Amino acid sequence: MVNQLVSNVKWSQKSNFVDIPTDCPTRERVGWTADISVFAETACYLTHPRQFLTKWLQDYMKAMIYPDTEVTTAWFFKTTTQLAEMAAILGHEKDYQKFHALSCKLKEVYKHHFLKKDRVASKRQCKYVRPLSMHLVDGTAAETIAAKLNEICIAGEYKIGTRFLTTWQVLQVLTDYGYADTAYRMLENTKQPGWLYAVSKGATTVWENWEGITKKGEPVDSHNHYAPGAVVAWLFSHCAGIRPLKPGFEEVLIRPFSGGSLTFARAEYESCKGTIVSEWKRDGDVFMLQVEIPDGVHARIELPDESHDELFGGKGEWSVPFRSPAIS
Repeated sequence: MVNQLVSNVKWSQKSNFVDIPTDCPTRERVGWTADISVFAETACYLTHPRQFLTKWLQDYMKAMIYPDTEVTTAWFFKTTTQLAEMAAILGHEKDYQKFHALSCKLKEVYKHHFLKKDRVASKRQCKYVRPLSMHLVDGTAAETIAAKLNEICIAGEYKIGTRFLTTWQVLQVLTDYGYADTAYRMLENTKQPGWLYAVSKGATTVWENWEGITKKGEPVDSHNHYAPGAVVAWLFSHCAGIRPLKPGFEEVLIRPFSGGSLTFARAEYESCKGTIVSEWKRDGDVFMLQVEIPDGVHARIELPDESHDELFGGKGEWSVPFRSPAIS
């Protein structure tokens, strides 16, 4: 069912990556920027969209977003932080100072208006995912918010409770804060709402709405909408554990997480440096990992027992005692 989910996401991407990244090919057919912003990471794991996305970015009109709600304030902080990082890389010191100062101010604004003594006053998953994934909170406050998010997900019987602006990040956040098993249980949930619910109903693309179909069998919203399929990035980055340490996968991190009922996973990523393979098996208390790295590429291998190793191209195998991974 997970493989079918990945196939569905691929077909929804193909259906919507035509001239501009549309949200669905059937109903709205417009290039909402939010959809592609949450899906771009998955798109890069599944295909090579560099030219397509470059062309699309060059079509933008210049605009400024002003903080007025929790969502826009968080995204304003995120984009400003990214601009500061870009300016630093390019050596534009004045731009870096300007955007860095603005991002620090926005972080304080978010805490002041939307957190209560560094705590979230809500039962909605998105309210917890957003500040964690965008690094609007740190240290003990972040750990406390993550623990509460885990409690909410368990109490909700592992059903997804977010819309697409945070749906792509909920499993990443849970895994990074030490709740990988909860993340897997949410992925494997076949009840409504959940990613595999649509798969269980024979879907071949990704549905926009978690409901998808009414009890009378009538369709709800678009049935070809890639944004909720952004979860596939987590399958590559956390389940298989394939992540870039440097741009273009010049250096690679292999840090797989296991959980749920899965005892085996294998993923191949066609990077610009060559094919990267991560395959793991869990047999009782033993975790076995096989990795293949392109020649000339340096990989850092991090294992569930907190040990680590290095691989400079080629193949490697590891077998270690299994235990739940520590908080990253």
